[in-house]
Amino acid sequence: DVAPYLRDYLTHPDDGPYWWAINVERQHRNINIPMYHVSSWYDIFMRDALVHFRGLRARAMTPEARGGQKLLLGPWAHLFPYTSPTSSGTGAIDF
Repeated sequence: DVAPYLRDYLTHPDDGPYWWAINVERQHRNINIPMYHVSSWYDIFMRDALVHFRGLRARAMTPEARGGQKLLLGPWAHLFPYTSPTSSGTGAIDF
């Protein structure tokens, strides 16, 4: 087997106990550190950044962790502003 994990992946295609241990959304109550969530308007993972930001603000283990969640959303694509922007602007606003 070159990729034994692939068999596991293919035999567990749906949500269930196999995936729950690595599902961060199910682990919010066990997280006890502040986090700085960075995403963007055009990022394919923006929904996840918002879910984790809100979930940790509500359910993280400690008050410090709940209060220490920060979120940055910007006008770039998935690779942050280290690469070319995805557009030259939005209406009269140019990035």
